[in-house]
Amino acid sequence: MWGLVPINEVDSHEMAQGHENYQIESEISFIDFLIGAVLGFATIQTQTVTVTY
Repeated sequence: MWGLVPINEVDSHEMAQGHENYQIESEISFIDFLIGAVLGFATIQTQTVTVTY
């Protein structure tokens, strides 16, 4: 798959719920690391996206 097939769509504007001033944090958490360790053979990697307003 190597990034060619999107699994989901992240819309930051929708996550901000109409707020004009917001901050987006994208990180790989411990849970994301565990999922990647199990599904890494299929090249599936996850990230945690947090929107703060």
